[in-house]
Amino acid sequence: LEPELMEAIQVGDLVVVEGAIRGFLMLGEAMRGPNHANQDSVAHAGLIDLGDRIFGKVYFEEPPNPSSKKMNLKTPSSRKMSIKVEEPENRNGLVSLDFKARNRLRSRLKDAVTTALLSFLEGVESTSIPDKMLTTVQWSAISTQMSKCHLAMMRGSEILDYSQLRDEGIQYYFLMKYLLAYDERGEFIEPCLVRHKKAAHFFEVRTGFVEIVRQTRLERVFFVLPESCIPGGAL
Repeated sequence: LEPELMEAIQVGDLVVVEGAIRGFLMLGEAMRGPNHANQDSVAHAGLIDLGDRIFGKVYFEEPPNPSSKKMNLKTPSSRKMSIKVEEPENRNGLVSLDFKARNRLRSRLKDAVTTALLSFLEGVESTSIPDKMLTTVQWSAISTQMSKCHLAMMRGSEILDYSQLRDEGIQYYFLMKYLLAYDERGEFIEPCLVRHKKAAHFFEVRTGFVEIVRQTRLERVFFVLPESCIPGGAL
């Protein structure tokens, strides 16, 4: 599925991409409540592994080089003539998308996967699912995705809107912060947060949480703080 999704985004096959996004969101919704039976079933259905492959391979596309769209030719009289190279037309019902629209799809897909993974942790009763996530997911890939969002925001990159970069990046931080409590030996999450400490700090100060006691279990719910609540003002 993951190679097909990458190709579908590139060629503008919205049916495949939107279907995948809605599928992840539907599974996430099915696990909320929490619904422990669904959490256990989905955890053993390969969703965690698929999400891991998506995080490891679906990255943002950089803006095209304007000079690559034109070819400069010299005429016999030494005058330069600019010839625009047209993009090939999409066929078979595919939609022609620019790089930013493709990046928005990539971000929505990764956000849907993160939403589903966070749903595994709602009201979790044992360490079996968190332990499975810790040992299955390549946390270096997730922390790299978080860091890329942060770096693009700091550079004012055109790859995606600031708000969407922030929302995607902080979801990765939520996921790692939640599982940090289960990483008792500090093998998986802590090294990644240290390696990308600038990005981690950026999202840490923008993260709020509430603690809920549910049948003697302590749960944390994370949410995004508005910029006005950041200590010392916006970073």
